[in-house]
Amino acid sequence: MILKRLEQARKDGDTILAVVRGTATNHDGQSNGLTAPNGQAQERLLQQALKDSGLEPNQIDYIEAHGTGTSLGDPIEVHALGNVYGPGHTRDRPLRMGSVKTNIGHLEAAAGIAAFIKTVLLLQHRQMVPHLHFTQPNPFIDWARLPVEVPGQSEAWEPPASGEGRRAAVSAFGMSGTNAHVILEEYSDDAETRKPAQRPFHVLSLSAQSEAALAAVATNYVELLRGPEPPPLADLCCAANTGRIHLEKRAAFVASSHNGLLGALQAHVRPLGSEELAQAGGHLISAPSPVAPIPRIGFLFTGQGSQYRGMGRQLYETQPVFGDTLDQCDRILQPCLGRSIRSLIDDETGLLDQTQYTQPVLFALQCSLFRLWESWGIHPHAVMGHSLGELAAAWAAGVFDLEQGLGLVAERARLMQTMPQHGTMIAVLGAEERVREILPQFGTAVEIAALNGPDHLVLSGDETILRRASDQLESAGFTCRPLSVSHGFHSSHMDGMLGDLEKVVAGIGLSDPTLLMISNLTGRPINPGEMNPAYWSQHTRRPVRFREGLEQLSAAGCDLFLEIGPAPVLSGMGRNVLDDPQIGWLPSLRPGVGDWEQLLRSVGELYVRNAAIDFAAVDEAYAAGRCRLPTYPFQRRRFWLATAASTPKPMASVHESAPVEAKTTQDCLYTRQWSELRHLDRIEPSHLPAPGALHERLRPDLRARSQEMGVDRIRGLYRSLDPVCVRFVLTAWQQLGLP
Repeated sequence: MILKRLEQARKDGDTILAVVRGTATNHDGQSNGLTAPNGQAQERLLQQALKDSGLEPNQIDYIEAHGTGTSLGDPIEVHALGNVYGPGHTRDRPLRMGSVKTNIGHLEAAAGIAAFIKTVLLLQHRQMVPHLHFTQPNPFIDWARLPVEVPGQSEAWEPPASGEGRRAAVSAFGMSGTNAHVILEEYSDDAETRKPAQRPFHVLSLSAQSEAALAAVATNYVELLRGPEPPPLADLCCAANTGRIHLEKRAAFVASSHNGLLGALQAHVRPLGSEELAQAGGHLISAPSPVAPIPRIGFLFTGQGSQYRGMGRQLYETQPVFGDTLDQCDRILQPCLGRSIRSLIDDETGLLDQTQYTQPVLFALQCSLFRLWESWGIHPHAVMGHSLGELAAAWAAGVFDLEQGLGLVAERARLMQTMPQHGTMIAVLGAEERVREILPQFGTAVEIAALNGPDHLVLSGDETILRRASDQLESAGFTCRPLSVSHGFHSSHMDGMLGDLEKVVAGIGLSDPTLLMISNLTGRPINPGEMNPAYWSQHTRRPVRFREGLEQLSAAGCDLFLEIGPAPVLSGMGRNVLDDPQIGWLPSLRPGVGDWEQLLRSVGELYVRNAAIDFAAVDEAYAAGRCRLPTYPFQRRRFWLATAASTPKPMASVHESAPVEAKTTQDCLYTRQWSELRHLDRIEPSHLPAPGALHERLRPDLRARSQEMGVDRIRGLYRSLDPVCVRFVLTAWQQLGLP
């Protein structure tokens, strides 16, 4: 039982089983002797506890008595209870009375806490239980006068007519005359019920020491969900995520309903088809094999072209950290943009695809996602962005603060918007060497803007010429796809803004990154002092070396990549660069999938890969309170070693040691032979193995001592010895021929 102040327990969201309304302790004093209770002292005890509780006798429904079943103690206790609590009760509404000792006996020092626990359970289940073996009432108790009743069968504990909660009291008496009494009350939250924030999906984390135990854990939760009153989904997930130790073998489940969670859990217990699992509406996330003890997470910040209408809106409405950060960005950007970024996210007129708005909105969204992940305990080992995404990565690495970053991005986007708008970009799937062989015929009008993978390039330039280049590349067997951009970025189309951009950057105090950051410009880690105004102008003009940068992240030990952006653009490209099935690629958001559904699926992936997630931060705003969970299904194995009954061994001669035999497991165990040694009159000295030859000069000394002590004194000495010593001494005595 855990005792905590009520206000603190409410604040901590604990499951409160009962409330202690009043307590009292006293002592019988110099009265009836050690074994006889004092009725007057007990009455004073009950009155003191009632006074401490602020309650009247008629507000107590049940007494858990000390009730030892003695002919003297029980009448004294019952009469004391009747005298104090009886005036508030009648035959129609008697004071119920029982004792847990009829169930488990007298536990002496633990008797009081056993009675306390039983009473809490009665309050919790709102049930009166029978007092076992109560067939003949104690004749020394005045049952006719006292309005008390001993329950003979289980029955519902009806609430008082006054509408108050159920209340009970517990008595416990110590052998030395100490008396204790506690008044308990069922818990009801009279304070305003906290209204948790709402989100459509929740994640459940389960773990165990073995795969078999993990399957058993999942089975227990299946049974819980199939029960008559499964707890609310948010409360269940929060309690499991924050109230259980996270062990080695892990699985995670994402669902929006009890049925969805049930389907995902069943899929872990018995494999389901993907279609069957999809119909259930849940997601099962299992750990890869093998899994790193602690993952090194690389944050990848998405670039322009990943935007879509409504991105992050669900998170903004339901996640405080994300929403507060986006609001902060909005306050900073509105003077620059003349519009709210929230209105731009929901705009239906195409403004979100205009560079002057696209880039600030994407940057703000990425900052909000980054802060959200960090608030959940997920921190990057290294960061890298793609084009515009590198500015968000630089902010995350501490190169500039949020206000400076937003101002830089907004001005950069404004300058880009003024550049020629007859440019565009296309993605090309094909070998870089072959593409480079074709491009020279188009002169400087078509340039390589990004090297995203061994067979993935992006071309930028004049729209008309780039269309011709696309046709020729496709006729040569390449796959080309136009990108949703308004300009030909990373090409000569940007030359007109580079000088102004350097001036903007020069007005910002840049710092070196505080963590490993990979450059788009070089594909290598950023060096101290490298991020100067010239760097950012060249970053806008020259190709993005994403492939080389990703290889650098892998070389730095990153084995898990989390994409910070509205769509998993970089994750798809990354798989083509790092062809390793053990590497995880996790998006924050995904078009066509609810924000929470995708976000929590990535939380689940992080969990099964041993990332240190702060589930309290993930869940607590969305749970109304704690709930009861299945306990751990220990995988019980028997470790008891079988033994054989000991048999007498032949005694060695006086002058030679006993032969050394190979020991078996049974030889190393204690057997009943030890207990036999304690009964000296039953010992046959011939059954005792000789310890070896004794020095002859001990014989006269031992003989003299035996004559001085006498046989009875010697046997008394034996009884005080350890059994091993007895064995040695008796054997020596026998061998020396002493009486």
